[in-house]
Amino acid sequence: MTETFRPLSRRAVLGSGLALAAVAGGIWLFAAIADEVAENETHRVDRAILLAMRNPGNIEQPIGPPYVQMAARDITALGDVVFLGFLTLVVGIFLILSARTRTALFIWAAVASGAALSTALKALFDRPRPELFPHGTIAYQASFPSGHAMLSAVTYLTLGALLAKSQQRRRIKIFVLAVAIFVTV
Repeated sequence: MTETFRPLSRRAVLGSGLALAAVAGGIWLFAAIADEVAENETHRVDRAILLAMRNPGNIEQPIGPPYVQMAARDITALGDVVFLGFLTLVVGIFLILSARTRTALFIWAAVASGAALSTALKALFDRPRPELFPHGTIAYQASFPSGHAMLSAVTYLTLGALLAKSQQRRRIKIFVLAVAIFVTV
């Protein structure tokens, strides 16, 4: 049986090119930051950022009213390994029940490999968390790279890309990807 060659559309080529550029840019940015971390040149920036979010008269007290602190805690929970693991598990089960087992396995593999890479990189850099004041929660892992950021990116962007791919209308695809990017950031 002979297959015919169908060239990619301009939109597909542009989309693939933009995705490749984004991945390459992300890798380059990570490498640049990792180089600074490896040379211990980020402590001054960390200290400035952490102190900017604290009461100048009492650095143990965050700035802002209690509801801002609660909102920050809740937003941070969106990147927590327990929440992302639960979300991934539920979406995977939904996909299996919808007869899309391969998609479920793909999502589980993507998130599991992202978690494994995050753990390996944390062990490689072994960068302690800044100790300017007591942490609000127990922080038991190294601080770089951010597990919240890495797992959020893997989970939300994978789910967003797959959901966008399943949509016909371009504005819905854009909306889904924009929400995935927003939640990741």
